[in-house]
Amino acid sequence: MNEEQFWLETGIDPHATAAALWMAYSTLGDEAVAFASARIMAGLAAVNRLKERQA
Repeated sequence: MNEEQFWLETGIDPHATAAALWMAYSTLGDEAVAFASARIMAGLAAVNRLKERQA
């Protein structure tokens, strides 16, 4: 599997994700980690790939 096939199968746009992460780390400083985590979780949820937490 090549990189293009990987991203097509995951349903996640790597360019939009990279842009959001770059923006977070270049402008938010200490708040970047929380923003990036939320963005990643939202992306996973949008394609029904968010795993439930186990207690």
